[in-house]
Amino acid sequence: MVLESRLADLLQGQAKKFIHGFNAEHLNLGLLSGFLELRNLALNPEPVDELMLGSDLPFVLKA
Repeated sequence: MVLESRLADLLQGQAKKFIHGFNAEHLNLGLLSGFLELRNLALNPEPVDELMLGSDLPFVLKA
């Protein structure tokens, strides 16, 4: 759990640009299974649009 907590702290620092009010409660993480789920987030649309435009990223944003 310590590693998951540290990863949540790292993600929180990086996610501020893209997500309003991100904290560890929004995160479901399984390091050994390779599972990462983010729930109930409010995205900042401008940085997300900049990231998505012109890239071939292997994920989908659902509303």
